[in-house]
Order: sequence, then C-alpha cells, then structure tokens
Amino acid sequence: MTKRTEAVSGLKGVDLDMAVARAESITLGEPMPLLKAGSTPPPYSSDWLWAGPIIDRERITITQGWTSEKILACIHVEHDCQGYYRGCYSWKCRGDTAMEAAMRSYCRKVFGDYVTLGD
Repeated sequence: MTKRTEAVSGLKGVDLDMAVARAESITLGEPMPLLKAGSTPPPYSSDWLWAGPIIDRERITITQGWTSEKILACIHVEHDCQGYYRGCYSWKCRGDTAMEAAMRSYCRKVFGDYVTLGD
C-alpha cells in the first residue's frame, strides 16, 4: 500500500480504523502494533468495545446534528483560562453512525483535517 493523504471528515471503515490506531499510538505514547499484510486494525469505528474507552477518555459528545441527518461528535475543552466552560471546541465531525462521527472527531484532534495513510 502506498502512502496517501485523506481528509479525516471522509474516513470510513478500515481507513478510519487505521487512522484511529495511529492516533492511539500517538496519544498513549506506545508503538502501534504491527499488522500483518492483509490484516485489519481493531474495529474502532464499528464496535463499542473499542470505541467506548476512547469516547470516555477524550470526553467526546455525540448528538444528532441540527443542520443535517448525520450524527455530530465533538470533543469538549474543560475550561478556558478563566475557569469557564467553553463547550464544543474545533474538533467537530459528522458521520453516518455515532462511532464513525466520534472516531473522526478523535482523529481530527490528533492529526488535524488530513491524515496520511499507508506504509
């Protein structure tokens, strides 16, 4: 697989799962487990067992979007410098499912708007 740059907002399925695996290795400071050729990463975008701990740790809020049929997820910042709650920050993402939106939001926090995939 060659390297390619993808918009986080469009990641789905295995590509999203691979990006989350990379984000986890950066966030937790541990090397990403090597995947054998042809194997797939953990199903972060489709299994609550994998997505749940990230959603909890990162304090990701999931809600129905106001302006579309898609689900909206965002990561909250606890306080600003004066101690007031700020609400949603800039890591907002939409998805067809709650886990897809949440994992896109997490990847956007770690990588920004684009992520490089591949080896």
